[in-house]
Amino acid sequence: MELPNDHTPNQLIKDFKYKDGAVESVFINGKVLPKDTVLKHGDRVALVPPGTPGSYRLMLGAKKVEGD
Repeated sequence: MELPNDHTPNQLIKDFKYKDGAVESVFINGKVLPKDTVLKHGDRVALVPPGTPGSYRLMLGAKKVEGD
């Protein structure tokens, strides 16, 4: 989809009218990045909902191990 310049995942979440807390983490080009990351042409974005099993969240980098 075409996006305006300087669009972020946070803005995408608002564009899709998702409620607060509907997206736990964001993958951009296969990496977990902050929701305020500016998107570039050609980026692939995945919005991950809460409730993904804990072990997968750790493996994918969406959640850090306490103490790290």
